[in-house]
Amino acid sequence: MTRYLLTSLVLFALPFAPITQANPRSSASDDSMVWWAGVSVLDFGYKEFSPGGELFNREDGILSGGRLGLEYYWASNRLTLDLTRHKGIADYNGQTQGGTPVTTLTDETITHLSLTLGRVAETLDGVSAYWGLGYRHWQRNIRSKGNVQGLLETYMWPYALLGLRGGVWRSGGSYLMLDGRLVYPVSAKMRVEANSFDTMTLDQKSTPGLRLALPWRLYRQRLQVEIEAAVEIWRITRSTAKEVTINGASTGYYIYEPSSTTLQPSITLSVGF
Repeated sequence: MTRYLLTSLVLFALPFAPITQANPRSSASDDSMVWWAGVSVLDFGYKEFSPGGELFNREDGILSGGRLGLEYYWASNRLTLDLTRHKGIADYNGQTQGGTPVTTLTDETITHLSLTLGRVAETLDGVSAYWGLGYRHWQRNIRSKGNVQGLLETYMWPYALLGLRGGVWRSGGSYLMLDGRLVYPVSAKMRVEANSFDTMTLDQKSTPGLRLALPWRLYRQRLQVEIEAAVEIWRITRSTAKEVTINGASTGYYIYEPSSTTLQPSITLSVGF
């Protein structure tokens, strides 16, 4: 329920941006560089689907994490560098590719790095565009249970992004922005490791994703505080099948990465200085 409430909050602001008078530099200090450090909570929701479109399995869990960031302004330009990392345990409910039902736990670690460059809006009600690159590294350790062997899966998604920022509301030394970006994974891959067969890498087929965020900032002299509600939506289509080998020998058994969707709202509290 929390996941959908946070998602609804971010989507609710879409019709109102930009309505008003927010400018990221209007209330800021004269510093051209801001360092950010913060803590974050992410509501992780992941679903895989069979070739026929039925739900194959799902994972749900609350992951805690942190953020380090850099924001640099010069002239009318804005450069950002952001690193986040979330870890936690998720519930796994579904089945193996062989059709064996399984309910277990997964250990999740999601690391996210992004670099963006764009212009700063010239007017209080302006919208600024930006572009950038990112990298998503997700390690998914599916625990063994009973006769079902666990797997360690590592997803590696370099991606390109294109975004817009606009003002939603401003009052005194604080303002609320809407930040939306399209993301597109490039050459996404997944590595599969297990005790019973050789490590293998699958090429994933990507589709565009979306990130929407509502960062609210409060300025107190040189100190800044930011609370950001955000939601990320990713979708990967089914990979081509690849044969499993044991010590390099053929087994005649093939596996693939199913199509999947990821919905993950988050709340991050950061301090800038």
